[in-house]
Amino acid sequence: ADRVKEVHVLFNNNRSNYAVVNGLQMGQLLDLGLPSPESIPSPAPDAEQTELPFGGSPRGRPKAEA
Repeated sequence: ADRVKEVHVLFNNNRSNYAVVNGLQMGQLLDLGLPSPESIPSPAPDAEQTELPFGGSPRGRPKAEA
């Protein structure tokens, strides 16, 4: 670790609030002074995604042309 200038980390967690919580956990491990992961509210258990911001279908596939 003392021979590199940068380290890039990728979290593969796209469910619930895991990306934010895991990022804050990593920040704690690195002593970055970030808020505690426990400060992040849990999402509603029955929350339903009703819209995709990129115009895809609910399954992530492009909409079929008419």
